[in-house]
Amino acid sequence: MRTNSNGKMIENTNKRVETIIKTQDYLPSVLRASNLGSLAEVFWPFFFVTQPVIVSPGAVQNTSITITQEAGFIWKKTSICCFLREDTMGSFSYSYINRDAADYNAAHMTGLTWMLRDTSSSREFSNLPEPCDTLGNADFPEVLPTPVMLRPNGTYEIIFQNDHPTHVYMPQITFFGYRLRSGGLATLHKALGG
Repeated sequence: MRTNSNGKMIENTNKRVETIIKTQDYLPSVLRASNLGSLAEVFWPFFFVTQPVIVSPGAVQNTSITITQEAGFIWKKTSICCFLREDTMGSFSYSYINRDAADYNAAHMTGLTWMLRDTSSSREFSNLPEPCDTLGNADFPEVLPTPVMLRPNGTYEIIFQNDHPTHVYMPQITFFGYRLRSGGLATLHKALGG
């Protein structure tokens, strides 16, 4: 025990953390925190969201996400939120494209595609742009066939292209997955069933 500036006794912080970590062994898996333990083995749920961009007809628009040096990112799912510009008498507004609506075919993301590129290596994650209509929504995100590791300290460019002759879109993509500290490959392998 030690004292704080007011002279009151306080518990040693390191002992408290050690006690919490030891307690994890006795909890059911659904109650265990995934962000406690050795720094080399820590992983936790996380998501990256792109900035919304306006993509005019015939235009290409880029945005990006940056994976900080703290930890890599294991990308598992993707969803898109997209708005359609509606012009009315000289002014405009954006309406949400609700793919669950009965009239979805009237306002889906026709002609809007996207690609992902690693800016440091120029590696692209697909051979052709993917139609944005194939991405999941917040309720049902698109699940990748296999998780993809995005390296720490990396910037990834999202390239939107709009081939629709009149629609103006404002898309925003969310990447769901886990952050993983660089020394935790054994934990990753175990978590993925290896």
